[in-house]
Amino acid sequence: MRPGYRQFCAIARALDLLGQRWTLLIVRELALRGPLSAAAIARGLPDVPMNQLYERLTLLEARGIVATREETRFSRVYEMTEAGHELEDVLGALARFGLGRLEEDAEPGDAVLAHVLMAQLELRFDAARARAEGFAGRFQLELADPHALWSVEPGIPAPARWALLAGPDGLRARAGACLDADASLRASVDACVCLVAGDSQAALEIEVEGDEALALGLLELLGAPASAQVAAA
Repeated sequence: MRPGYRQFCAIARALDLLGQRWTLLIVRELALRGPLSAAAIARGLPDVPMNQLYERLTLLEARGIVATREETRFSRVYEMTEAGHELEDVLGALARFGLGRLEEDAEPGDAVLAHVLMAQLELRFDAARARAEGFAGRFQLELADPHALWSVEPGIPAPARWALLAGPDGLRARAGACLDADASLRASVDACVCLVAGDSQAALEIEVEGDEALALGLLELLGAPASAQVAAA
């Protein structure tokens, strides 16, 4: 007998394929960082049991969601197939649904991964796109305590500087310094977490240097009120 929900329903069939623990987070890692080795995927999934990771990867490969290719004679990498890329809209919808609920049941020990945090900043901006029409700017975000982030590179801390590029296509966050930035923002990881979680007071903990009005505009679009006072760097 075929396991699963055994219903002629598109949602049930999708859950048959993807509903097991860790499966969608594996897809998230490949969508945001791939192609990746199994070890690299594991570094983006704190606490994942390696036997479950390999089991899920085997199932995803069998179902045509991921494919593998040999990187060296002793290792191989996993990457999204065309069918796997179709899941990116699903991941986006789930992220948008969860974005407004990040504060609910939050635990102090929750791992904060830099690439996930920045992807959620992009989502915050995208949620305000109707108000963001015509807004553009180049920003450098410097994290005061990058060691508070979970690093996906063994022995190497997470990036401390991020380029935030806002324009008609939304906000794009990239690791590294931002050349010719209109404004620089300095914040703790906790302040960024609060901003992503929708805490309107998060801007109070962010230092700004450069075009303060433009920086306040960005923070407003990310959920902080325009009246918030930021500290001058």
